[in-house]
Parts: sequence; C-alpha cells; structure tokens
Amino acid sequence: MPMIDITMTEGSISPKKLDELVENLTAALIKGEGAPDNEYVRSLSWCFVDQRPLNAVFVGGKVPEKPHYRIVLTVPEGAPRIHGPLMKAERQKLSKIATELVLDAEGSEHNFENYSRVWVQILEIPNGHWGAFADIAEIGDIGTFARGEPSIGSATERGMNWRSQFDATKA
Repeated sequence: MPMIDITMTEGSISPKKLDELVENLTAALIKGEGAPDNEYVRSLSWCFVDQRPLNAVFVGGKVPEKPHYRIVLTVPEGAPRIHGPLMKAERQKLSKIATELVLDAEGSEHNFENYSRVWVQILEIPNGHWGAFADIAEIGDIGTFARGEPSIGSATERGMNWRSQFDATKA
C-alpha cells in the first residue's frame, strides 16, 4: 500500500510535469518496495499533492527564493526492499531517485544546492496499523492481494478475499 504525499509551492511544477512526476514516483516506489507493478498494487498506490501558496512554505522562518519540496513515501513495515538496517542502501537509492524526479519535473540541475530543496521521508507503518477495505491490513494480506499468492509467509484468506472482490468489480 505505497502512499505518496508531495508538499510543494503552488505552480513550481507545470500540470503536465506534475502528472509525469506522480507517475514516475509511483513506479519508483513500487519498484523500491519490491512489489509487482500490476493493477492490484496500482489500485493501492495513492498520491496526494498538496500545493501551498508561496507564503505558506518557510525555510528558516522566511519564504525561500526557490521552491522546496517534501516527499513522504509511506509503506507497510516489512516491505522487503525497504525494511530493516540492511536495506539502508535501497532506501538511500529510493531517496535519490525521488529527489532527482522532482528536480527533473521542475527543470532544475542535479546539484547539491537543488538537492537540498527536496526532502524525502520514508515512513513505515507498523504491521496491523493500516486500515483498508474496512478492515485491518497486515503485510501478509497486502502481499497476497498484490501477488495472488504467498509473498511473506503464506497466502492469507483476507488478502485472497480482497483480490476476489477487486476482480469482481472489474467484471
């Protein structure tokens, strides 16, 4: 259930480039999470764009000269390619990709000054703390929904039930 929140200064990225940014961040997070890029995972991959007026974003108590961005990538705890101390390099890679996607959408160079205007926060929601489908979604349920088979442990009845109901809405 990857979720993306983009907080940015209004108008700093054109609508067309913003659409591309959302698509590219979604694909990067799905890949970075180690999930399959399919219609099931895409149905759980949401992005919320919060565009704030120029005088609503401050750095050091002042309105900055250039736009600043906060990208929050929220994933379930236990996401295979993100979770744990051994996955620091993968999280670092995901942070760099997200930063560079923002700068590409803005039309800015990849350099330290511009990197410093994009902060990426990767948040893991503890297992059993996602509410979805009017239920509680655990990592095994989400994996089962996403893959249709066991991904972590064994397939769950809850995940298969959600998948069946999802498929029924497509028929």
